[in-house]
Amino acid sequence: MNTIVSAIIINYNAAHLTTRAVSSIVDDKDNTNVEVIVVDNSESHSESDILRKLINANVKIIVNEKNIGFGRACNHAYKAAEGKYILLLNPDAYLLHGTLSKLVDFLENNTRAGAVCPRIYWDDERIFLLPPTYKYSPFDCIRDQLFHSSSWLLQLYSQRHRHRTIRILRMDRPSKQSSLSGGLVLISREAIESSGGLFDARFFMYFEDADLFRRVRANHYHLYMEPSALAVHNYNQCGNNISDNKRIYMHEAHKNYLNKYDPHGWARYICKILSNVLPKASLPISKYLGVLTKPPVFPINFGTDNEWLMEWSPNPNLIPSAVHFGSGYPAVFPEEAWKLLGPGRYYVRFGNIEKFYLDCTWHWDIQNQHE
Repeated sequence: MNTIVSAIIINYNAAHLTTRAVSSIVDDKDNTNVEVIVVDNSESHSESDILRKLINANVKIIVNEKNIGFGRACNHAYKAAEGKYILLLNPDAYLLHGTLSKLVDFLENNTRAGAVCPRIYWDDERIFLLPPTYKYSPFDCIRDQLFHSSSWLLQLYSQRHRHRTIRILRMDRPSKQSSLSGGLVLISREAIESSGGLFDARFFMYFEDADLFRRVRANHYHLYMEPSALAVHNYNQCGNNISDNKRIYMHEAHKNYLNKYDPHGWARYICKILSNVLPKASLPISKYLGVLTKPPVFPINFGTDNEWLMEWSPNPNLIPSAVHFGSGYPAVFPEEAWKLLGPGRYYVRFGNIEKFYLDCTWHWDIQNQHE
């Protein structure tokens, strides 16, 4: 039988996570005519040895002698792939039962759909939902510059972004998206080929998916989220030991993206002028909880029903944020989700479905990895 789906997973010093991602595909009996290709970028023989030992023998493993980057590694696997559809799956993500077949059915029944993602949770307990991915344009930096010039405008921008995120996350029908994440998505080969190929090799890591889905949309394909399909993406659990390098990769990728879609630098020129003439908005008021070693408790009470919406983010403006719909008093940051947080500063904001409350924002620091 012809291969329907080619699943591509890029491993970088995360063999045990990669094994889990592979198992979520091959152990699901609903997944037929699926091939799995793992590319190891780890530059470590011990990683490739673990992969060969733990992963199903029918899985194809490609070992690179050096780290060639996420985009190039995906392209390498894509050349060997035979599927009508391409599943891109990060090592720290995995599919729940029946998800892949639902995504395939959706693309089969929607000819102008170029790609589709599932509803994605951040933690294994499926408490926090990850926000949708929004398209990025070079001229968005002008918008951001304007909104960050006033505390009132920044609050308005945050509220607007929050409203759109909640609306999408609460939908029970497939919804069109402006962009998708390359860490967990099913793409039709036809959309890839007609849009100039999978990833632009100029992007070592980051922004390769923003570029791909910009090309796919420009070629008149639609992007969707299918809420009946479920997956978990323990976001940012890979490569924590190279966080400094990640920042460098992000900076370089951002520059490459701007060079590609703003070759004359007009957006950057306008942003530079605005940054010199506009004031800087003060950050939202937030209560500091100190350096924490266990989940914080938030003494909030929103009335008789006591239903609330918790957002957390490493960004002080809470854009983007993972979202948890909860209830009860007091509110506690979930224990299992807490274990996924690495060193850094984190922000939490509470509100109801309609709006957030300015006096219900907290932040804290984590200094060490959890034991």
